[in-house]
Amino acid sequence: MTIIPNLPCVVHSTVILPGSHVQITLQNSIASDLLKLFNNKNEYDPKIYQMLNEQYPLTKNDSSVTPTNYFFGIIPQGGACNMGCLCRVLTFKKTVNDTETTLILRSLVRIQIETPLLNADNIIWKSNVTISNVIDTLNITSMEQLKPIILDVLKLTESLETTVNEFNITYRRALKRTTDEHFLLLSPLTNTLFFQLNSSQLKKNWKKVIQLRKDVTNEILINENSGKISNLQLMKLLSLLDNVVAMIPTPHMDKIHFLNTTQLQERILAFSNVVNGFINIFTELYSTTEYIKKYYANATIIEKTNLIANQLRSLKYYVNDVKGKPYIPGDSSSKKIVYMGSTTNSNNNEYIDDDNDEDGEVDDDLINIKKFIKSVKELGIHVDAMSMLTKDFHKLKKMHGYQHNAEYQLLRNYFDVIIDIPFGKYSGKDMTINLNKSRKTLNEDHFGLVVVKQRLLEYLSVLKLNQILNNQVNDKSNNSSSIGRPPILLLVGPPGVGKTSIAKSVAKVLNRKYQRISLGGIYNESDLRGHRRTYVGAMCGSIIDAIRKSGTMNPLILLDELDKVSTMNSRNSSRSNGDPEGALLEILDFEQNFSFMDHYVGFPVDISQVLFLCTANDSSTISGPLLDRLEIIKIPGYTMEEKIQIGSKFLLPKQIKMNGFNRIPHGDFKLTSKAWSDLVSGYTREAGVRNLERKLASIVRGKIVEYIKNVETQGTSTKVAIFKTRVHENDLYKYLGFPLPSINDELLVDVKYESKVGLVNGLSYNSSGTGGVLMFEIVKTGSLKSGHGNRTNNMITDGPSIKCTGNLGETLEESIKIATSLVESMINRNIIKGVNETMVHKFLSSKYHIHAPMGGVPKDGPSAGMAITLAMLSILLQLPIDRDICMTGEITLRGKVLPIGGLKEKMLGAKMNGMKRILVPIGNRNDVFSVITDDIDNIDERRYESITENDDRQSLMQTRQIVDAQLLYDKVGLKLTYVNDIYDAMLAIWPSLLFKTPVDTTHHVESCDSNKITSKM
Repeated sequence: MTIIPNLPCVVHSTVILPGSHVQITLQNSIASDLLKLFNNKNEYDPKIYQMLNEQYPLTKNDSSVTPTNYFFGIIPQGGACNMGCLCRVLTFKKTVNDTETTLILRSLVRIQIETPLLNADNIIWKSNVTISNVIDTLNITSMEQLKPIILDVLKLTESLETTVNEFNITYRRALKRTTDEHFLLLSPLTNTLFFQLNSSQLKKNWKKVIQLRKDVTNEILINENSGKISNLQLMKLLSLLDNVVAMIPTPHMDKIHFLNTTQLQERILAFSNVVNGFINIFTELYSTTEYIKKYYANATIIEKTNLIANQLRSLKYYVNDVKGKPYIPGDSSSKKIVYMGSTTNSNNNEYIDDDNDEDGEVDDDLINIKKFIKSVKELGIHVDAMSMLTKDFHKLKKMHGYQHNAEYQLLRNYFDVIIDIPFGKYSGKDMTINLNKSRKTLNEDHFGLVVVKQRLLEYLSVLKLNQILNNQVNDKSNNSSSIGRPPILLLVGPPGVGKTSIAKSVAKVLNRKYQRISLGGIYNESDLRGHRRTYVGAMCGSIIDAIRKSGTMNPLILLDELDKVSTMNSRNSSRSNGDPEGALLEILDFEQNFSFMDHYVGFPVDISQVLFLCTANDSSTISGPLLDRLEIIKIPGYTMEEKIQIGSKFLLPKQIKMNGFNRIPHGDFKLTSKAWSDLVSGYTREAGVRNLERKLASIVRGKIVEYIKNVETQGTSTKVAIFKTRVHENDLYKYLGFPLPSINDELLVDVKYESKVGLVNGLSYNSSGTGGVLMFEIVKTGSLKSGHGNRTNNMITDGPSIKCTGNLGETLEESIKIATSLVESMINRNIIKGVNETMVHKFLSSKYHIHAPMGGVPKDGPSAGMAITLAMLSILLQLPIDRDICMTGEITLRGKVLPIGGLKEKMLGAKMNGMKRILVPIGNRNDVFSVITDDIDNIDERRYESITENDDRQSLMQTRQIVDAQLLYDKVGLKLTYVNDIYDAMLAIWPSLLFKTPVDTTHHVESCDSNKITSKM
């Protein structure tokens, strides 16, 4: 088996079989590209084709001026297989009309093309090919096996020769006036066969077939060598088959089938079918001629006259074709003109009638296209469209009558797409906007999501204002100044919080058509922007396609999973198929999308009135320029109370209705409040409600099973009452099994002989969008060895030694170092009262091990800084931290506690894990409000303004503490404590702790009075 890498390949209408000289024509551009490729050493490896030149050398029948290393593959058009033929170029020459180039080739051997482009007309591509050799697959080893096959082949070729010779004799005899066989000449098939079978090329090929037949007879049948057969003898047999099939005029698909055969038995069968089918043509031809003779002999004069008249009319049709004149059917007043000559004739325009738009079904489509082009300006289409569409329409019109032409079909498909774009059509244009009704619809369909609803109501308010102003001035125009610009929203949140489903509700409220485009896994710019029409199978992009399907120019298009778009790699290397995020930059930009360019459409399309709604789980994977074009609305996970509200008001009724349980008595069962609480806390631990809906579906199915059992037990009546119309917490196990195990709950359980100090509960934000408790354990593992560190007054000054485990990231390890340095700084400054030298020496001279449980889960981030610092202080002071207290906040070397992200999710996770009190940075007060309520109308603005104007930060924090703590406790059930620095956190945990006033060293620095400095200057 021989593999040829990167062989140039083309598709051609001729089926080429190995072992013959073939003449084909290619367009000048294709032939020129092929010749350039042959001469380019980077594209056409001379070493490989030198090997082919040695394996398939020139023969005495080849031209002496032939290039020695031009090889390429040809695959037949219309074939559904990957078989082709390896050919050697003998001569290039241009045709008379100078538009095509003739190639004289010698076909060599069958090849199997790895990547065939079966519909790639007029395209050169390169592919790895494998030389197909039937001999390698033969199981024939003796003459006894091969002899019957050879005899059948020789018999078929002899029968073919006899049939052709008899036909030539009969045809020449029919040419004589004295014979009665002239009816044979009335058939176009008879004349076509005679001229094909008597062409000079076929006669040469026939001589070659006769010689091959003699060689097979003499070398294989007569001169048998000990019963064995050689590969050369088998090759001559196979060459005989190929030359016979290539020589005779047979149907295109029969030759393709013969080319695709790779087994000897299969090829012999295909050969037999081709030859017998060709012989049967002559049998049917003679039978048809006899039928005509009998009909003519018994026909009346009128019947004979009509027969002759029809024959003459047909002949006149083809005579005009040969002369290059148009044929005008019917009377002279008809306007339909069909030109039968070459379409490349420069005088064709004089035969084109622009008024032939009312004849035939096909012309109706042309009329529609023509009307559409005339209405381009009225529909508000870009000015560039007129010239482009007009040019393509003239091309289509010239090709009318040649519907089989591939370019004709491409143009028809293109115009079908363009006409389908709903230019000038807008939905909801005359809708009377009612904000109260819209707000009610949104609230009925979705619970929460107040920020999203508020933004949409703002947009509706803008549209309502424009309606009021237009009615006042009686302005019914559609100018851009009276059309509100739709927002482009990006909803970011964990799965299952309602990002995708709210899009349908928004479309319903705005009275717009809804279309969804999933961006997950898109890696090609053409998926969004469309393919250029030069490519095979080109189509418009998904944006234009969504507009076509919606039927309006202002639908709501949901771009789902925006963060899953496949972009360029981290090295920013260029890609041949483009970057889909680059296309989104134009689509989602108001300053550009009014002239969005789809490659297939070819002219700018205004998509500025499309309402784009995007969703994402993680905005960090979206590029900065793209985020800059979007209004980002973050949707956090639901609290337990919110999940219960969504489950009871939306999900449970939905599942009851979907399963048909609402159509039976007492089908609308309920869950008790305790059952809801246990279901949400014990069986679902996610930010969204998808898993909650699955659990509710399981409960509904369980109730249906109970109902069916009751029906079967008590009878077939569907009016049997269900015994329990409410599901209690004890019933959950029956429907759902055991609740989910909680690793965090296990971590919070006391351990025998454990040290109470050094344990602290931090908070984490998980990749799934949920929060949880992250425990840190610090234990003393020993003392530093003698001689370790520098001693000053018998104290080690550079301890302690700390080992970290638990799959910690770099940022988290840095937080541990910062916490260690902060505690050492507090010791050196002697801030904490009650800390003696013994405690300090013990802390600084010890080895500690810090561990974060659940080591299989990677952990990173700065938000555990405050928790780690307090754990170390717990070790230093030997004071435990309450197990129901959790905290979050980034720590600095000065002891400042900085705000962090994901606070709502962390609070929900703390509540789910049984925490009762939480320490939060004062800078996260706005996030606390988002947990309390996402409705800005519920915030007391006067109280908020008054406390923001307070300059005393400690008083400010205490005031906020009183206001927010009660609200948070009522909402989530957590006691809140704001902290500004580590000292606030220490006092919150250990209220009896006292601090010393540190020594003020600022008096050693000269005061920098800006006025004095300015005067000196």
